[in-house]
Amino acid sequence: MNVRFDNKTTLVTGASSGIGRATAIEFAKAGAKVIVHYNESKQAAEEVVKKIKEEGGEATAIMADVSKKEEVKSLVEEVMKVYGSIDILVNNAGSLIQRENLETMDETLWDRVMDTMYRPHCADFF
Repeated sequence: MNVRFDNKTTLVTGASSGIGRATAIEFAKAGAKVIVHYNESKQAAEEVVKKIKEEGGEATAIMADVSKKEEVKSLVEEVMKVYGSIDILVNNAGSLIQRENLETMDETLWDRVMDTMYRPHCADFF
């Protein structure tokens, strides 16, 4: 199947490595303009942007902590300023904050994990 995303803007959270990196690159190959989101890995995110551009795609790296609503608001505002829309959102950001068994995990650690992985605030702005 050959799916195209020409003229679509795609925001991929956690796109500086792993699944997010591969997802960003594949969206770019399919014609999407890609926002390569990162939190701490600026150099890795810039390498993803470079790879996309070398292959003829369009990409921009933007930093934000997706567990913080105000940073996500700034991320969305920056994307809107650069591209005018977000057509596709891939909530991929995640972090191994701390290895802990569920039986011994306290509520504070649980909330930190969930805030990053499963409650990104990106959807609040659509």
